[in-house]
Amino acid sequence: MDCVLVIFRCDLVKIGSGHTSGDEQDTNTTSSSIEIISRCDLVKIGSGHTSGDEQDTNTTSSSIEIISSPNGDGSSSTTASRQSPAKLLTSSRPRRAAPGSRPHIPELMGDSAPPDVRGHERVPSESWSEDTEADKLHKSNKQTLEEAQHRNEELSESMISATKPLAQQIESLSSSHALASEAWEEQERRLNQTINELQSRLSSVKDIERHSKEQTISMSSKISALESKLESEHRDVIRLREQLQTLNEDIEKLNSEKESILRVKEAQITSLTHEAAECRRCCIGLEQQLSHP
Repeated sequence: MDCVLVIFRCDLVKIGSGHTSGDEQDTNTTSSSIEIISRCDLVKIGSGHTSGDEQDTNTTSSSIEIISSPNGDGSSSTTASRQSPAKLLTSSRPRRAAPGSRPHIPELMGDSAPPDVRGHERVPSESWSEDTEADKLHKSNKQTLEEAQHRNEELSESMISATKPLAQQIESLSSSHALASEAWEEQERRLNQTINELQSRLSSVKDIERHSKEQTISMSSKISALESKLESEHRDVIRLREQLQTLNEDIEKLNSEKESILRVKEAQITSLTHEAAECRRCCIGLEQQLSHP
């Protein structure tokens, strides 16, 4: 009679949420951290006509899993430990070593297994009871898995509904950021255009300033030349004024000399005229004397 042993192993890792007590649990909270890991392993252990080596290689290892849940103060405490169905079945069956079998199961199970556990053996009288127990464990684990999946779906829906306003806010912020970016780009373009215009105006102003400086330098040199010429002309004017004054003095002196000469000449003319009149009278008297002997 063939003996087929089927072992299901389902590990449900914690569903942690931030709550204040260990018995109370808030299903609608949005700040809870949700972590669900489900794993099901279906292992076929052996058939009726296999050797001890094949049974050893098809054996799955059992494990003890410790689940820690956070306390209110942020620390973690050990709440539960669970053994896999393979461990329960191995510990419940009689430990008999089959001839020719090799101790592979302790290596797979680790240090938690007793040192005298050798491996799964064919026990025809206990196969149906083991199958029944495995079915019960499978149903229990399946029900637990379904509940966990249902719980996961509810929490996923609550998370979606809770994060929907945040997604809308993010979308609104993204649109406002896009509009602000467009406005900034337009403002930056205008500023760049204004900067280019100001730079061109500045370059033209610099050219005008350079030309004005050149004209100023040229005019300054001309003014300096005119000032020097004006000074020389002023000196010439002063010199001519001095000469004019000297000439005026000479003219006045000559005029005074002329007047004095004219007075002398007039006096001489007067005396000569008086002498001529006397000579005429004398001549007239002489003529009269000659005409009357």
